[in-house]
Amino acid sequence: MRVLSKINPELLEILEWWKDWIFAQDVETKVDLGRQGIVDVEQGTSPEYLEQLKARIHEGYPEGSRGLSLGVEPKQYPEEWTPVVKDLDKKLLGFLGAKYGAVKMYYPKGGFLGWHNNANAPGYNIIMSYTENGDGYFEYEDPDTKKLVRLQDPGNSQWTIKVGYFGGHDEQDKLFWHTARTNEPRLTLAYVIPDQWMWEEMIMDIEDF
Repeated sequence: MRVLSKINPELLEILEWWKDWIFAQDVETKVDLGRQGIVDVEQGTSPEYLEQLKARIHEGYPEGSRGLSLGVEPKQYPEEWTPVVKDLDKKLLGFLGAKYGAVKMYYPKGGFLGWHNNANAPGYNIIMSYTENGDGYFEYEDPDTKKLVRLQDPGNSQWTIKVGYFGGHDEQDKLFWHTARTNEPRLTLAYVIPDQWMWEEMIMDIEDF
């Protein structure tokens, strides 16, 4: 997993447009942001729970979360939001050269995404996240060292962009276990790039402008 050092202004303009729009929707009064799944924030983001998952068959999806997913069916958000969500995908798929969007998530205070590995949808990924004050994080297990690495959001109203490869069920040495948690509203957008060369070119487009 690598954190990019710079963000292309064209991409940043799209991200800022999305952030301003979603935060203007008063999401927490319009949408049920209750916990979904069988684990809560404390269990779902704990190292002990990660070890339990690794000891049994895990499909790839998180078993617990709290937040609003804007990329699932049936829709969890008002129908009038649909054109804006589709416009976001159109803009980011075009800029990134991505195959599809994996995550469009709004986390409230206390929101989380439990440990999982996305082995059901392997590929080259880009993950873009935002918190105003930096009181959220992304944590992963390094596939080589097996050490847990926590990437705290930078705060100062900055977006952070992470890139990496998530292995499939037939790539046990490349499984990418990860989780996220926040103590303030947090946004995450994640997209999957179909080929390594496209992914590498995308990284260059983002950083070397």
